[in-house]
Amino acid sequence: MFNFFKKTQTAMPVNQSANQPTDEELKQILTDAENDGRRLGVLIASLDVADEVKQAILDILPQFTPEQLQRFLAILEVQYANQKTGKIDEEFAKELETIKTTHDAAIATATATAQKELEKLEKEINKMSD
Repeated sequence: MFNFFKKTQTAMPVNQSANQPTDEELKQILTDAENDGRRLGVLIASLDVADEVKQAILDILPQFTPEQLQRFLAILEVQYANQKTGKIDEEFAKELETIKTTHDAAIATATATAQKELEKLEKEINKMSD
């Protein structure tokens, strides 16, 4: 006997099953992977460590899960920022010290000049009083 009300399976495109990403999702995944790869390359190259350490990092990267890779990228970005701002902080501190030294010298000169002018004025006042 035939069942006319039997559900028929809808044909899904091969790449659109519940477990596989769509073409658009695959493109995005590839784009993200390329961007992460570039970021990773720049960040590893900029590390202030020996080349052997950089090579060891590159050797272990294929074993990382995507989540581990994202965490590692975040750590490298923080390290990169610290390296770059650390140098800026040192330069800024030197610049501030130069400004302070110049300011202190200008204050000392102004104080000495004012003191001399006050002494001259005091002598003139004393001459008038006599």
